[in-house]
Amino acid sequence: MHTEATVSARRARWRPFEYAFWLAALASVFLLPGRHLILTEIAWLALFALSLDLILGYAGIISLGHAAFFGLGSYVAAIMMDRFGLPYWSTLPAAGLTCFVAGFLFGLPALRLRLLAGAFAAEPLVRVVAWLVTRPEYGESSQ
Repeated sequence: MHTEATVSARRARWRPFEYAFWLAALASVFLLPGRHLILTEIAWLALFALSLDLILGYAGIISLGHAAFFGLGSYVAAIMMDRFGLPYWSTLPAAGLTCFVAGFLFGLPALRLRLLAGAFAAEPLVRVVAWLVTRPEYGESSQ
């Protein structure tokens, strides 16, 4: 059976400083309206750090192509905003779906590999994304 300590430990996952951090982050959006660019960069770097912590820390999986999935999603969102004039929030589902499909296509075979071979399984995606964003016909703005 569960003891009182394990039940209370499951309930109290968030600590007061975590609540304070997220409240400060939310308040900064309203208190610093001219700083959206830096706040957006902070948010995506925090998401990248959290996802890397999830993969490396909790799952113990080495992923060298992790940044390529983030880059691919942001690239899809940027292209949709630039070329089609879509608002930011409407591009997020397509960016997430693109990352999901790429992660599934590269991750499923990587699960069958061991150790460093699995870590390098997403390396072709890293090379393709790097090539794609440096090509003038795909990477430059239409403005």
